[in-house]
Amino acid sequence: MQARTRRLLLDDLGLVLEHLAPPRLDGLHALDARGEVEEDPVWARVQAEGKLEVGTSADYPPFEYVTADRELAGLDIAIIEEIAGRLGLEVQIHDMAFDGLGSALQVNQIDVAISAISVNDERQQHLAFSNVYYVGVDALLAAATSPLGPIFNLEQLSGLRLGVQNESVYDSWAQSNLVDAGLMPARDLLKYQRMDDALVDLVAGRIDLVALDLGPAETAVALGGVKIVAQDLNSQRYAIAALPGSDKLLADINQALFEMQGDGTLTQFIIE
Repeated sequence: MQARTRRLLLDDLGLVLEHLAPPRLDGLHALDARGEVEEDPVWARVQAEGKLEVGTSADYPPFEYVTADRELAGLDIAIIEEIAGRLGLEVQIHDMAFDGLGSALQVNQIDVAISAISVNDERQQHLAFSNVYYVGVDALLAAATSPLGPIFNLEQLSGLRLGVQNESVYDSWAQSNLVDAGLMPARDLLKYQRMDDALVDLVAGRIDLVALDLGPAETAVALGGVKIVAQDLNSQRYAIAALPGSDKLLADINQALFEMQGDGTLTQFIIE
């Protein structure tokens, strides 16, 4: 990761640690809202198969991406592989569109999803989450040749065409804070299945800005053709997503995250 991203994240590790608490569940069962014992079917399936099926969208470096050797890599990949190893499980990672991760969970194609997924109220209505493992900073990208300068407030986005990844937190953020607020017509909010396509359109001048996380933004800048024109407009907290009722599975994932925080593994992954 770039130096600024590392510094921002390491400053927030104390905040992350507050969310990394040991689990309070044992066995394959958890207490439901009525205080009755309820089985975790996802954990039962994972245990029976000895394998954790994971979904990601590998178009978002440095969190997840495909290397020149066609291997999956990135912070999220390292974290989930480490978690699976600590749980004594094999791991199978499926690369898919970001907006398909929720559906893949619903049909049991995957057991968990890790893909720089921000925790928010809307997602918590239909998904369950692990403890937060990363506090992210947002950014806006413009083409390197764009006359756009530093952007400090949302009003400056009026009249501009903004690209976001479909069903990402930036999609809902832009809809609520720009379109619904009357600062941007719906036609100027462009939604992409893959971030790569948004960046291509940005460089080509078909859109004016792309909203994403600071880490991927810095990676895009290093590759050339774009520049950062804003950040810290909408910070995020990332966690691993699963189906509601996956209490034992998430409890064990939280235990692994807690141990990784304690022994320095999580910090090392972030620094790398």
